[in-house]
Amino acid sequence: MPTFHATARPPARRPRTGAARPADGRVPLAAGEG
Repeated sequence: MPTFHATARPPARRPRTGAARPADGRVPLAAGEG
C-alpha cells in the first residue's frame, strides 16, 4: 500500500490545519494513523 506510506508523512504537517478542518472528514483519517 504505497498510497498509505505517502499519506503517512503529510499527517505530520496537517496537525495544525487538521484541528481547523475536523468537519472535513479528512482529518480523522490522518489522526487515526498518527
